[in-house]
Formats: sequence, C-alpha cells, structure tokens
Amino acid sequence: MKHLICDSVYSNDVVIPSLIRETDHVELLTGYSPVSGYDLERVESVHLPYSTDWYGVWSGERRITDDVDDASIPFMYYGSDKDEIVQNMIEAIQIAQPLKPQYGVLHACNANFDELLCRTYSDSDSKILSAFAEMMNEVASSFGGDMPFELALENLWWPGMRMVDTSCYRFLESHLEFDNWSICLDTGHLLIAAGGSDSESESIELLNHIVDGYQKDVLDRIRVMHLHNNTSRLFARSFVAPDDFCELGHMGRYSAAYRFICELDQHRPFTDPSIVGFVERISPEFVNHEMGAVDPLERVSDYNIQRSLFKKDYI
Repeated sequence: MKHLICDSVYSNDVVIPSLIRETDHVELLTGYSPVSGYDLERVESVHLPYSTDWYGVWSGERRITDDVDDASIPFMYYGSDKDEIVQNMIEAIQIAQPLKPQYGVLHACNANFDELLCRTYSDSDSKILSAFAEMMNEVASSFGGDMPFELALENLWWPGMRMVDTSCYRFLESHLEFDNWSICLDTGHLLIAAGGSDSESESIELLNHIVDGYQKDVLDRIRVMHLHNNTSRLFARSFVAPDDFCELGHMGRYSAAYRFICELDQHRPFTDPSIVGFVERISPEFVNHEMGAVDPLERVSDYNIQRSLFKKDYI
C-alpha cells in the first residue's frame, strides 16, 4: 500500500514534496498546461481537471450563460460543445502523460449550477453516467481504444457515481468500452452521499456498513482511496440556501457555493485507529490522505495525523 498526499499545480507553492516522508508521494491536480517547477520525482499519480456542469452542455439541456468568460469554460463545463469537451479531455490526459502517472483520478459526476447547495437533484445518476460513458468512450477511441494510463473514477454526492451501493459501478461496467479504469473510493464523499455523520466513530461504522454491500469484484476494482472524514451532517441539515442564489448567475453561484462545499466536505483526518481496518478490508494499492487545509503546513500536519495510524507503514 502506497501513501500519498494531494497537491495542486494551482497551489502557488512547491513545499509539500519537501515536507512529507521520502517513502510517500503526491497525487497532483493537473490542468490544461504542461507541469513545470514541481518536484516530479515525488509525483506518483494525477488528479485530472474536473468541471461542474459538463452534462448540461453535453446533453443540450442547459446553456453557458453570458457571465462565464472563455477561460473558465473548461473548468466549469469542459467545453462549449461536445467536440470541445472531448478535445479538452484528450488534452488534459496528454498534459498528464509525461508525468507517467500510476493512475489519473477523474470525477464521475455532474452538478447543475442551480443545485450546488441542494441535497436533492433533478438529474438522475443513470443520465449522468450514460453521458459520462459516451464522453469517455470517445476520448478512449482517440488513444486507439484504451486510455494511456489508468483512469481512477471517483465518487461524489452529486448525480453520477455515488457508490452508496454498487448500481452505478455496474452501470459503468456495462457501458465503458475500454478496460484501463478502476475506482477511486472517496470516503468523505461517500459519507455525504449516504446522509452524513456526527462523529468519527459513526463515520467509520457507516463506511463499513456501506462496504458490507460491495461484492468482491467491486472491491477488487477499488485500486485507489481518498481517505478523509466529514462529520458535517448537522451543518447539512440546518443549512438554508440564500433566497437569491439562483439569481446570481453561474459565476456568482459558483462563488457562493464554495464556502458551503468546504463546510460540507471537510477533508479532516481520521484519528481513530479502527479506520485502518476499514482500509485494509478493501486493500487499495494507493491511499491518498486527502486533507483539505489550504495552508501547506497545516495540510501536512493533518496528513501526518492520519498517516501515522498506519503504523506498520510508518517506520
């Protein structure tokens, strides 16, 4: 089992590789420009760019509004039409290729801008995953029918692959036409999708309960884990969206939702050693201790708190 910490080409610092243990590495969020000025020897894997509502453009059900500038389109929609979405995804993969990643994480979900602060959604998982499979099959065909490195598809709480059961996995299994993919199981996202928790012990109990329903072939597909805790159920239940949220425009909604999402998806470290048993029952090859602190020193501190629970790997 290899241990990683997350970092980003947009973080404006390169200190994290120098602060973590020599045996540990980085999962690096990449973009649409070549990576430079980073300690590439420490990069084990990548997190490919994600967008908020690519499905709205892909399906034609929603349009890009006039308040979105061209530079923001790849990060909010992947592109302005189907062809551009596919081309930008191809470009993102090509940008990551020189890093020779063991895997590249990709969100297998979508969020309607009107529903960023909601707990129920108008788009169904099957609609999102059907469009996602169509999109990624086209991308794979441009690489000769398979991906140049393994795609680790990540679960979220928005429509798409939520992993509260195995139905979404089975859907992708039958619709993806390429082989080089796996699952990146994000524990914090899974907790939100399952209704949340109020304590660390409750989080661990809920995670184990969900995984009790996974079949062996599903467990075998989980090659990557994003390990972090959220105890934000009370916040989620008490939160009330601003009355004028849907009047703010896409950029305004995106900004207004940022604080809510950070409060909901806390990315805090586990401190209870029993989380190790949960990880070991799945036995992923890679565990990214995905801490959410913006300050790199705080993020590494949180990383070390959770990382130290894995004592046999922490010599």
